[in-house]
Amino acid sequence: MSGLGTNPIVCSNGSLMTNYARIGHAAQQVFPDILQDIIAIKEPKHCLYADVTSNRFLHRNLRADEWTMINNVRTNGYVNFDIPLIYKLVRNLNLVPPPSKGWDFHIPPAATEILPGDDIERIRRIRNEILHRGNAQVSDTILTDYFSTFKDIAIRLEAYIGKPKGEFVQKFQILEKCCMDEETEKTYLERLTILRERDINMSKAVENIQKDIDSLLYKESHQIVIEEWEEQNKLFIKTDAVDFVLKSLTDNNCCTVIGTSGIGKSATIHHVALFLRDTEGYRIIPIHSPSEIDKYFQRNRKQIFVIDDICGKYTVIQTEVEKWIKRNESIQRVLKYNNIKVIASSRIQVFNEKQFKRLELFTERFCNLSSDIYYLSSQVKLQIARQYLPQAAVEQIENDLGNYEFLPLMFALYKSLCKGKEHFDAVQFFKNPFNIYTEEIDALHLLLDKTKFCALFFLVIFNGSLNVSLFTNCEGEQERQKGKISLKIVEFRETLFGSVYWNSWNL
Repeated sequence: MSGLGTNPIVCSNGSLMTNYARIGHAAQQVFPDILQDIIAIKEPKHCLYADVTSNRFLHRNLRADEWTMINNVRTNGYVNFDIPLIYKLVRNLNLVPPPSKGWDFHIPPAATEILPGDDIERIRRIRNEILHRGNAQVSDTILTDYFSTFKDIAIRLEAYIGKPKGEFVQKFQILEKCCMDEETEKTYLERLTILRERDINMSKAVENIQKDIDSLLYKESHQIVIEEWEEQNKLFIKTDAVDFVLKSLTDNNCCTVIGTSGIGKSATIHHVALFLRDTEGYRIIPIHSPSEIDKYFQRNRKQIFVIDDICGKYTVIQTEVEKWIKRNESIQRVLKYNNIKVIASSRIQVFNEKQFKRLELFTERFCNLSSDIYYLSSQVKLQIARQYLPQAAVEQIENDLGNYEFLPLMFALYKSLCKGKEHFDAVQFFKNPFNIYTEEIDALHLLLDKTKFCALFFLVIFNGSLNVSLFTNCEGEQERQKGKISLKIVEFRETLFGSVYWNSWNL
C-alpha cells in the first residue's frame, strides 16, 4: 500500500485520525501476520484438523466460518486466520508456554511477565482495546506509547521462534513513521469500522445463541426454586457465617454449611448464592446429584451449584455417598476453574457420620452454624424475630430467645401459621414446638435404616441419660448390633442435646 514500501518516506507527525489508522493497522494486519508465523511453526498445517477435532472445547465451540478456514488450511495455510481464532488455537492446543497468571486473567500481564503466552495475551487485549476505542483521536504521545509496547512484543516473539533480529520490529518501525496518504488512511479506517461492526454483530449473535443454550440447559423448575429463595431472602439477616462462607468460596471454590435442624443452613447457602448472582453475575444451579454438575457445567460461565441436605436429610444415604465418590475426579477438574463454585448444606449428624467423612470435598472447608463462633446470639435472634413476627409476639418471647430451639426456622413457621389468627400463643409455640418434633420423628421412623430411631427410643426411655455398659462387652451378631446402636446413640445424643452427662463411658 502507498507509503508502506521497503523504503518508505518518513513523516514526523500525523493527524489524530492518522495515528488511529496506524494503531488500527497494527491490530488488524501486523499482529495477525506475526501470529500466523508463530502458529505455522508450532502447529504444522497438516496436523491442525486432527488436533482440533480431538480437542473437546474447540470441537464444540468453533464457529462455522472458523471451521471453513481449518478445513482449508492444507491448501491456504494460515493466511486468513485472525487474532481471535489463533488465540483460541494457541490456548487450547497448548502451543506456547501459557501466560504467567493464566489465560484470560482478569487483569493484563504485568510488565515483568514476558512469557510467549503473556505476549499473545497482550496482543488479544490490544486488538480488542483498539477496535472498541470510544475515541478515535490518538495523540502523538499515545501513539508513541502504543508502538513502544508493539516493538517490545515483536522483539520477544521474533527471538522466541528464531526469526532474524528485527524482522517483526521493522514492520512496526515502518508503520509508526511512514507517510500515509489520504487514500491509505481511509482504507485502514474503513477496515477498522468493518471489523468493529463484525465484532459487535458476532457478540450479539453469540449472546443470543447463549440464551438459547441456557433455555435448553437450565430447567424452568430451577427458576421456580430460585424465586422461592428470593422471597425468603427478603427477610434474611446477614451474619458472620455469611462472610466466612464467601471467603471459603473465594479460597477453595467449595464450602459446606452444617448445623442442627432449623438453624438456618439452607437460608445461608441460598443467601450466598443470590449474593454472588447479584454482585458478580453467577448463575445459580440448584442440584441434587453430582451428575448434574457435569450436565450443566459451562467452562466460560460463572456458576454456583447449590445442594441442600447433601447425601441425606436425617441420616447418610450410602448410595449418594458412592455417587459423589465416583465423580470426585470429574468435579475436582471442574472446580479448578475459579468461576465455578459448589455450596452445600448438611445436618450435623449426617456430616459427622463416618461414611460422609469420605467426601473430603465437602468436609475440608465447612461452616458450623451450631458452633460457639457462629451460633446466633440472642441479639441476632431478636433482629430476625423482628423481621418475621408482629411486635406483640416479639415482646412476648424476647427475654427467652436464648432458650428456644430450631431458630430461625420457627420464626418462619410462626409467620406462616399465625396468618389470619388474632390470638396465637407465641410463648407456647416457641417453648414447645410439637409439630417440629413429630415431623422429625416420623421422618426418622420412615427411613430404611432404623438405627437412629432406635437410638432416640433408648434415650427417651432412659430419660436422656444412658449407661453404655449395657451395650459393651458384646459377643455374637446380636451383641454386635447392640454395639452399633451404642455408637449411634453417642453421635445422636450429642447432636440433639449438645453437652451430655453420662454415667460411664468405656468406648
